[in-house]
Amino acid sequence: MPKFSAATSGPYFVVGATERLYKVCGEAANYHITEEERNSDKVVRLDDGEEVGTSIAATSVWHKKFKLRPTFSTWSHVTMLHLYLLNARVRCFERDVYRRWQQQLIDHFFFEAEKKMHVDHHITSSALRQRYLKDIFVQWRGLLLAYDEGLIKGDAILASAVWRNLFKGDPDADPRHRRVDAGQPQGPRGHLGLHVPQQGGRGPVGARRELLEHAGEGVQWEAAGGIERDENRARSYRTGMIMTS
Repeated sequence: MPKFSAATSGPYFVVGATERLYKVCGEAANYHITEEERNSDKVVRLDDGEEVGTSIAATSVWHKKFKLRPTFSTWSHVTMLHLYLLNARVRCFERDVYRRWQQQLIDHFFFEAEKKMHVDHHITSSALRQRYLKDIFVQWRGLLLAYDEGLIKGDAILASAVWRNLFKGDPDADPRHRRVDAGQPQGPRGHLGLHVPQQGGRGPVGARRELLEHAGEGVQWEAAGGIERDENRARSYRTGMIMTS
């Protein structure tokens, strides 16, 4: 397998490419709560107290077709599902490069999650945000195991994992929606291009090249100082997330 060049595996490329990929993931079920709604006390709340916003996703398929409410929970789980798909594809990278891509993708997600807590939900306490973020981190780790099991054992197990995570185990959820890509004859794994590599394999080289080509187009590099600050912040942030209260 050919090695990565310094240009495609270094921090400058990875930070910019993962940010561009993450923006697509984060927009899938995006929403917001306006200041007007907040100030006039018109924010809708579910029975469990979760606040409901207004969908601002480009297609809103998750909110309209799958009937998921535009909440923080929906946004986070849809985003994590997309991040998992990217994570599964970049596993064919060399170990060090894979870890670099994986961590940057996760960092982008948690930065955005904290921002939403602060801006959309007015959670001004940093300690409280950190507590919620640690809970999301635990969910992310469990989600990785659940979706990996589905990827290995088949579509039925994968659909069950999607139902538990994305649809919160709702018994009234449409079973067809659990497949996520209902109507695709090849099923979730085939439609998404996810294939379990043969024993001892590292994954398709073509997938790696395709991902790099799409991620690298149009990426605008930041100044070295800005990237260094982001990396320092990420290290500090990850340290805080794994600390116990």
